[in-house]
Amino acid sequence: ARFKKRPTAATQVAPVWDGTSLSGRSLLVYGEQGVGDEVMFASCVPELVQQAARVVLACEPRLVPLFQRSFPAAMVCSIDDLQRSGGRRRIGDIDFQIAAGSVPRYTRLTHEAFPHHNGYLQADETKVQQLRERLDLLGPGTKIGISWKGGAIVEEQRRRSTDLAD
Repeated sequence: ARFKKRPTAATQVAPVWDGTSLSGRSLLVYGEQGVGDEVMFASCVPELVQQAARVVLACEPRLVPLFQRSFPAAMVCSIDDLQRSGGRRRIGDIDFQIAAGSVPRYTRLTHEAFPHHNGYLQADETKVQQLRERLDLLGPGTKIGISWKGGAIVEEQRRRSTDLAD
């Protein structure tokens, strides 16, 4: 369900970006869906950073450290900051705003528009090392991870999850 988590404050900051030139302008991109969708649509942020004078990325609070590491040229803040006067002051003036899920409408119009890269997210090296050490304790061989649970709302969890035994 698009926009079920749309923060009213985000839509009040500035007009919706309609794909016009961002040269010399600022853009607020805000997450309005689940964490997985925010991560997926964040793949468009590097292109926006190249186009705009300033990009503010307002995301789920758990994603702030990841997005700060991954997009150092963007100003990354919690979506909750948009609701607070102090957070709004820190963000400053914004020329346009857009929901993260709407960005590909202007950045990914063709198959060729999808960039070839080796990833766009930067892991926390300390946590990577801790996980490597933990997996090494399991011995050699392939390790496989399975996600069997999804959705933040109980009704979604019933629809998007299964028992591990299944």
